[in-house]
Amino acid sequence: MTRRAARLGCDLSRGAIALVAEIHSSRPGHAAALVASTHSGAVAELLSESPPPRVYAVLPAPEAPEPADAALDSAGSLLLRALASEPEEVHRFYEDTVEPLVAHDARYRTDLLATLEAYLASDYNMNATARAIFAHRHTVAHRLGRIKELTGLDPGMGEDRERLGLGVKAYRILAPTLPG
Repeated sequence: MTRRAARLGCDLSRGAIALVAEIHSSRPGHAAALVASTHSGAVAELLSESPPPRVYAVLPAPEAPEPADAALDSAGSLLLRALASEPEEVHRFYEDTVEPLVAHDARYRTDLLATLEAYLASDYNMNATARAIFAHRHTVAHRLGRIKELTGLDPGMGEDRERLGLGVKAYRILAPTLPG
């Protein structure tokens, strides 16, 4: 695989990130082009044989090793930039992820979104999250359970955690334009 990627101009000798994303956009080819142009040596292809179309990409690891979470964050930022070219997609992603938390926090004066952000920033450690938000560990556990109930996404599961993290980023992009 490393030799085949090298023939395509993608050096995988230091490792790589594989990215597969469903594209819900009027310009699905734009997403593949964005991936390829944003990351040096990346290979990205749009496959649209069955709806919705998907972008498959391989992003070579950077020259200086970065932690796995930073690499995932880079891939997440790339996805958000692709979504940002279609503002309605950013809004839909926000609605599908953290909007219930924002609404709950506004209605009941809770801190679910802030708890989620602290949990993500603390490398998913409940004790570190509790220290960061000045709460008891059991309070953090209760709030994470409430986040799961409201969003249908489990902060304890990797894929759901990634979606929630991207949802928070989408919210930060949209927050200035949201009502009240």
